[in-house]
Amino acid sequence: MLFKRKEKEPSFVLRDHFLFDVVGVTFDNEDGTNRQDVLKRLAADTRQIYSGSDRYLGYKNKEIEEEDIVVGELEGLIVPNIEIEQTEYEGSPAFRVMSPYGIVGFIPKDRVDDFIRLDEKHKNAFLYATITGGKQKSFDYDLEKIQIKELIYGMSIKVEFSTPVTI
Repeated sequence: MLFKRKEKEPSFVLRDHFLFDVVGVTFDNEDGTNRQDVLKRLAADTRQIYSGSDRYLGYKNKEIEEEDIVVGELEGLIVPNIEIEQTEYEGSPAFRVMSPYGIVGFIPKDRVDDFIRLDEKHKNAFLYATITGGKQKSFDYDLEKIQIKELIYGMSIKVEFSTPVTI
């Protein structure tokens, strides 16, 4: 053959987003590891990856006071090495959220069917996980200073499903 056929570039990409908060983050795993401990280790890793200026969305204490906001230390920072694995619970499909340190939790039971539908519809999936909770800064007007509260750790996940389409 003298001429190679050029593969057509995709005309556009179909996209769907699936957002959820991981459930079960306060339980122990079957191996005895506590999921809060797993999240604390992930939080420590995330702190090491990002510089101090990235924490608290880059807000300085003065800005937190002036804008009257509450902001988390790790808010908006992507946690690496998180995966979703299919499993089963009481005879029904379930999906656990995995980290290098063990199970973080699960996709909420009432969202599993939507997740399966999107996963079957698309070719690609990209996962973006962020840690919620942990250290939160806010300005206390009674004490007239920045307060740091420690909340239970959690995780929010956005899965971006996509399929290239060629016309």
